[in-house]
Amino acid sequence: MRPLLWWAIGGAAVFLAAAVVVGWLDGRMAETVPLIGSAIVLEAQPAAALSIPLGFGPVAGALVSILANLVPLPIMIVALPDIINRWGWARRQVERATRVTRRYQRFGVLSFVVLAPFLGAYACVAVGITLGWRMLRVLPAVMAGMVASVGLIVFGGNWAVHLFLH
Repeated sequence: MRPLLWWAIGGAAVFLAAAVVVGWLDGRMAETVPLIGSAIVLEAQPAAALSIPLGFGPVAGALVSILANLVPLPIMIVALPDIINRWGWARRQVERATRVTRRYQRFGVLSFVVLAPFLGAYACVAVGITLGWRMLRVLPAVMAGMVASVGLIVFGGNWAVHLFLH
């Protein structure tokens, strides 16, 4: 196994541990596990909505959802280019897409701010990788869209709960 993949697995473990710690600090360890699972499987936005009935505060619910959603991304960022490079047809398609979209990369990544809440972080990162774009440009745009949408869901959801129940 490549050393870079070990770093990616370590990064995933750090994101998972951080999500667990935030849930533990919020005093909701039992509720943290299903929230982390839903964030990994379903993305951060449904997990953010789930954090409201589980009783998380807005900040803790958003942090656990975002951190848990980041768990698979380091492994994906390292492994997907290897998979593409081993598959000749996919490598040729990525090279062709990179030539075509290179001039749009600087401002094209801004589309991920809008697309991340709808497609999810995993799909946006996969699209960025298959277009051959640099992850240093793709990840901030994806994170901005994800954080904004999770923040709106969690704070808006908590506002609605307090409006109708209190």
